[in-house]
Amino acid sequence: MLALRRRGEELFAFEAPGQFVPEATREPQPGDRLFFTDEDSLGRYLGDDRFDFFPSKLEFPLDDKFEFARLVRNFDYQPVPFWSSADEVPLEAFPILVKSRKSWKRGKRLQRGRVCSEPGQLVEEVTALKTQGFAADELFFQQWIGDGVTNCYSIAGFFDFECRSHPYLVTTRKLLASRRGLGPAIAIRVVPNDSDLVSRCTGLLGDLKYVGPFEMEYSLCPRRGVFFELELNPRFWLQHSFFVHCFDNVVVRLYCGESGVPVPVTDTRQPLWVSGIHAVASLLTPWRAQSRLLLQEMLACRGRGDHVILDPPLGISIRLAGRQLRSYLPGVSN
Repeated sequence: MLALRRRGEELFAFEAPGQFVPEATREPQPGDRLFFTDEDSLGRYLGDDRFDFFPSKLEFPLDDKFEFARLVRNFDYQPVPFWSSADEVPLEAFPILVKSRKSWKRGKRLQRGRVCSEPGQLVEEVTALKTQGFAADELFFQQWIGDGVTNCYSIAGFFDFECRSHPYLVTTRKLLASRRGLGPAIAIRVVPNDSDLVSRCTGLLGDLKYVGPFEMEYSLCPRRGVFFELELNPRFWLQHSFFVHCFDNVVVRLYCGESGVPVPVTDTRQPLWVSGIHAVASLLTPWRAQSRLLLQEMLACRGRGDHVILDPPLGISIRLAGRQLRSYLPGVSN
């Protein structure tokens, strides 16, 4: 929203408004420019040429991680090793991550998955998921690369397969997560672009004939020193905030059709994205190990003259943290 307000755009929510979307709502009108931050909403508008948005069409199935992994393999890249059935998983591949093929089901976001360390645990998890209403063909299985949070990388930006020689992108690395394994990120930093990894990313996007904002996720196997393609998010995501605050807002400018947008130089800066709520919590609990690490990263970033992006901003984060704290106190109402 900040990126659009800086351009003087009038904003409306066309889904149910939440904490961080405009309060004014109305149905989209023909000619409106739409912005998407989840696949569920994007999927309802793909192919509808009455509106202005990217990606307006896709050469691959939206929100199907298994089919995306198959495409990556067919294009001769390196997806995280995967299987369509629990019966296909070899013993030497454990631990295994059980995942839903989709992030959304009937308008609800699904859980990220569960790591199973041995075959018996895998059978139990699949049985439990079927009891919850998942069909066998709604699941798939990935090799679990490891608990190392810092082995999670992303390349994000805006891509147009017809002019791929000028990629607008940054490479980021997850530094801290709310918990081990599949925990959401609470600190992400821009890191220097790896030319080989960028070439792989833009090559794959080119093969997919992709146009629009994107975030391509990679897992680094520390034992083998190999990057594996994990998934592609064809929409705006938190990594795009680096462009808003640090790199001339180029992604939104391209999205809005501006021509002559210069390619930003991202390799000389290492700004830091931080979950605002966790930053507030760290200030209140500085004795916790994770709090100390987060505060150290923030101070180091400011010390080298780079930008610390709090998301949501400090004022909103303080209010949300206070509301969360009050919910834990008996007899205190929000």
